[in-house]
Amino acid sequence: ARGGMPTTVTTNLVSAIVIQPPTTSAVAILRAAGGGGAPSMAGPTQCSSSSGMVTLPAPLQADGTALDPSQPIALASTTTLHGGEAAFVRVLDADQDRDPAAVDYLDVRLSTPGGDAETLRISETGANTGIFVGYIQTHAVAVTAGNCVLEVERNAQIDTFYVDAIDAADTSSASA
Repeated sequence: ARGGMPTTVTTNLVSAIVIQPPTTSAVAILRAAGGGGAPSMAGPTQCSSSSGMVTLPAPLQADGTALDPSQPIALASTTTLHGGEAAFVRVLDADQDRDPAAVDYLDVRLSTPGGDAETLRISETGANTGIFVGYIQTHAVAVTAGNCVLEVERNAQIDTFYVDAIDAADTSSASA
């Protein structure tokens, strides 16, 4: 102020971007539970293949019944899966909800002791939820990595590993 009078000084334009603080993630392996699980959206799900990202076909239950991933599917946590049924994966990570008005996506990796590894791009269950669910079909056959089917062996473990794209120190894993 000059002589008690307010003065306005024009400076360079300043802009700021506000981002959500980092959150801790959690991952779980799920299976279709018929009427006994919590309903959740599970699609669309994409998989990284030799020809790029491909949208996966509808998941199948062990008996061959197709599930509609565009409708809520009853899912429950599990420690066992059967070859031939879809494995579902859920990632909770609020800071990956980058656009509160849209469904966001993130990548998660599944692997087996037999050497198969598949990378899924899973979608948020709705706008502004921070909950991401997707699936991959399993088959009890010889391993072909990168074919967007998770080949499993009897009594073998499936591992899921997630790394937050914004905060590499935020990792989560689960096994079934």
